Amino acid sequence: MEKLYIKSTLLKKEKMEESEILEYFPKKYLPRDAQIAVLTGIEKAIKQGKKYILIQAPTGVGKSAIAYTVMKYFGEGYVCTATKSLQDQYLADFPDLLTVKGRSNYICKTRNDGKTCDLGACVVQDLMCSRKPGTKETKYPAYYSERDHCTKYWTGPTGDPERCDYWIDKAKALNNFGVVHNYQYLLHEANFAGDFVGRKILISDEGHNIEAMIIAFIKVPIVYENLTLINKFLGDFKIQFVTPDSDMENEQKLRLHAGWLMKLREAAILAEENIKKLAKEELDIKINLEHSVATVKDSEISDIQEKIRGKIQRLDDLNMDLQKVNSLRMSKIEPFLKDISKNLDNWVVKEEFFEKGSGLKSIEFQPVRISQYAYDRYLRLGNINIIMSATILNPAMVANDLGINPAEIEYLEIPPVYPKEKNKVFNLGIANFKYYNDETPEEEEEFYKEVVERIDMILELFPEDKGIIHCATYRISDFIEKYSAYKDRLIFHNSANREEKLQEHLSRIGEGTVLVSPSMTEGVDLKDDLSRFQVMIKVPYPDLADTRISRRKELEEKMKLRPLSYVYKTAIVIIQAIGRSVRTETDYAVTFTLDTRFTSFAIQQPELMRLFTRHVRNNKEISKLEGMKGKDAFFLNKLTRKIFRKAEHRQKSRHIKRMFN
Repeated sequence: MEKLYIKSTLLKKEKMEESEILEYFPKKYLPRDAQIAVLTGIEKAIKQGKKYILIQAPTGVGKSAIAYTVMKYFGEGYVCTATKSLQDQYLADFPDLLTVKGRSNYICKTRNDGKTCDLGACVVQDLMCSRKPGTKETKYPAYYSERDHCTKYWTGPTGDPERCDYWIDKAKALNNFGVVHNYQYLLHEANFAGDFVGRKILISDEGHNIEAMIIAFIKVPIVYENLTLINKFLGDFKIQFVTPDSDMENEQKLRLHAGWLMKLREAAILAEENIKKLAKEELDIKINLEHSVATVKDSEISDIQEKIRGKIQRLDDLNMDLQKVNSLRMSKIEPFLKDISKNLDNWVVKEEFFEKGSGLKSIEFQPVRISQYAYDRYLRLGNINIIMSATILNPAMVANDLGINPAEIEYLEIPPVYPKEKNKVFNLGIANFKYYNDETPEEEEEFYKEVVERIDMILELFPEDKGIIHCATYRISDFIEKYSAYKDRLIFHNSANREEKLQEHLSRIGEGTVLVSPSMTEGVDLKDDLSRFQVMIKVPYPDLADTRISRRKELEEKMKLRPLSYVYKTAIVIIQAIGRSVRTETDYAVTFTLDTRFTSFAIQQPELMRLFTRHVRNNKEISKLEGMKGKDAFFLNKLTRKIFRKAEHRQKSRHIKRMFN
């Protein structure tokens, strides 16, 4: 496949009077030159009939104001974000935009037991709830349902306490010109609930995340707990995971697990039928108990009421189990079995075992590429799609990933707005951090002990400043925690307490705390004194041990596609990461990279990495940093000196021997 190419338009300021769209710019702000350029570029592209407009705009351009203006111009639209913080920012900046939170954020009034709406009566108990809008006409219209082609009505007037709070917010959003969604909510709503239908404009902020969001939505995880739940309602018959031979290829595993999944589907159907039978039996008992209250002695009423409460709880549990089994079958298993019959080559299966040599804990089916799903699942929600990000980098890759015809794309690019001197990058290149399969645990420990010594030297340069260390993996994080002499300054996290630890860092004002994280390369705003320095330990290549990543790399190499997605994603993570600490025009920070491969990667991928290389400085400039006062040349020499790695030395020796044999 030939390398795709889409022309980049580096935007320049246009005259305001030539643009109709600028009339819709929020009056409380004065549009910046970059915003004027983007908006007039959008208007021009739309008039030329472009359906997809890709915008690369750096932090500080004001993308939220651009999105707001476009929705006002069209009269309706959605904007999607990948993070709650950005969603909140939109709502704070523009109060006339609305959002709908997930059902778990609202208390169900019908249940009257404190349960949230994701476990509400209309969901778990499958009741027709009068608290939400219905088709019966009243004096109180709620919204027009595009799905049902009719108006839905409230039973009572505005302010009626009987109305469902979730549906109050949802109805308002359905009626509003602009709605701010997170990707997963809109994907679920559009593909299952169906209330939020297509609008004239769909704006994807942090648009480089679209592919990952669609993968997360359509992947099919089957965990051991799913089997336990289904087996609970199957009687003597039990379904268990099928374990493939260790030497099976992916296609063989797929066929084996897909065949087993068909059996799981039948088991789920049987479980649903049995749950319904049990629920009917429990309901009959509950009704009889309620009827008996009027005929029993007063002394027995309390006991019967207790039994009724027990039956209500049992019905609740059964209905909840029914919902779980049905959701697994209808939203995951059925769509997958339908798709895999046509697209077997586009799927991989991942397996997780309880222990080495033990049984399967889970399997997960993932699509290798989402190009054939992106439109039907997501992009169809906008007659025109605007995809914004600071890291589009290569619009042809976006087109390829999302299955978009390049002829329908207009690519607009805003140059960086912050001076490059505000975010200096020093490539220390102290070691090659690649994986060596013959490296012993003791050698790895020895190597990272030396790495942590260098990190501590960087911490010495910023004794009172906050910062962040991008450590790439939790294993490296563990080495830092074990060996750093400054661990009292360091804030570590795991996958469960990431947000809590981030908030701790933000709240400890005036303290030189430093985040150590493998997962904060984007979606984190460490402006001003929240971070004055960063350390990037290793080049964040995607893990080729991941079945989906390795399979995609294999397919793209066969297609001769360049750059590989593997390379493209790496560049995105690097550039996103160096932007965590410089968020405004007056902000500044220093970034240190440790892996020798940062330099070679930037040389090999000059186009993808130009937003990185513009910041790179000669390491001699480190001597000019404030923290270097009182430190001699020996300190700088030690900081930048290469670390001897035994595994790397062995590999080079083997290579030399092969050359001369």
